[in-house]
Amino acid sequence: MMRRDLHGKLDGDGIKMGQAVETGVSFIAPLVIGKVMTPSVAPQSLRSLGVLENTKISTAQIALERQTAAQNIKEARNLLRNAGIPREARNEIINSFDLKTFRIERVSSTRREFRVFDDFSAKLKGRYVSPDLFSSQTETITNLALLKNSATRFGTVTIPESSIVFTGKVAPQVRFSPGLTGGAKQTFLTGDLENYNFKEIYVRNK
Repeated sequence: MMRRDLHGKLDGDGIKMGQAVETGVSFIAPLVIGKVMTPSVAPQSLRSLGVLENTKISTAQIALERQTAAQNIKEARNLLRNAGIPREARNEIINSFDLKTFRIERVSSTRREFRVFDDFSAKLKGRYVSPDLFSSQTETITNLALLKNSATRFGTVTIPESSIVFTGKVAPQVRFSPGLTGGAKQTFLTGDLENYNFKEIYVRNK
């Protein structure tokens, strides 16, 4: 499944398959909380160590993160649907993110992020950008999980105040290549790309 832009065209930033398609708190697999304890440790001992209390706090935090992510994903789906984006493209956009980190953001002040491209399958102007910049080509491809983007060129993009963007971490793409672990920060630009200022800043030596 290729990453697409708001018009359903391939962005060329690589294949991005997230962990789920449906919304709701059930889309995130349960997480294992706390440490493995030996059977000889009694509940009272756990309480005295503060383990049970910490577990309760961690469980509440995870539940809140799930709820927040689910609400943001639902809102994003509605936004994309109202913009006329086909269902498949909507899923591909959202699933390019680690779902538990997904957020919709109204940019509070103008900021600058980076666009990685190769001028073949990925061009300077595109929807997927990142505040993260890596020193090597391998790190860039690995952390941004780029499958069909050789990451030989870099640009900046100025994101104006009040822009609506999707943010989160890049979902891993290890089903396509074990090295595409993702995990970098990612931003998806909504609206007309003419509202954003793109500028090429660097070409990597081959």
